[in-house]
Amino acid sequence: MAAPTAELRRRFGNDPARWDAFRQQCAQELKRNGALLGELRSLARHGRVTLVFSARDEAHSDAVVPQEAVLQGDSGGFQLNRGATMSDMIYPPASRELAAKRRELAPEIQTAFDAFSQRVFADGALPAKTKQIIAVAVAHVTQCPYCIQGHTKAAMRHGATEQELMEAIWVAAEMRAGGAYAHSAISLTTMAEHKPQGG
Repeated sequence: MAAPTAELRRRFGNDPARWDAFRQQCAQELKRNGALLGELRSLARHGRVTLVFSARDEAHSDAVVPQEAVLQGDSGGFQLNRGATMSDMIYPPASRELAAKRRELAPEIQTAFDAFSQRVFADGALPAKTKQIIAVAVAHVTQCPYCIQGHTKAAMRHGATEQELMEAIWVAAEMRAGGAYAHSAISLTTMAEHKPQGG
């Protein structure tokens, strides 16, 4: 298992201020497990290796060090490679081959989806630029990297400014946070209904 020990994760506590120390300790743990590191590198040479993590902060997740170790490919020095990102390991790059495969497997559905997408993003009561800005905001809520990149480019092609896009992203952030805040009503009501007698 390439994950750091539970004790090491507990000390880190997802605190970015402790990241450097956590990262070095993770590296030391993984270096001591040379057989596992060698197996990961062998798997990576023959195909895709997916490192699964649950942290929202991708840059400070406990999968970063195993990823860097695999990409480094130097079991002697174990130097950390800052150039790659987790997205490089998890998400295959968009390509014509993948698009063609999707179409080959379900051609009629793909054609219908293409027509639907084109109609949705065409000028209407809302101009295409506005629709693409909305799409950028929504993509940050659904957290689809392909959508974020594709709709950001499309929005800029339709004349959206960097400032407009950033404000849209902040709207998405507020709405997502607002959802947690608003739904606290359910928890508060449940607490009141199940409050111990005499408490």
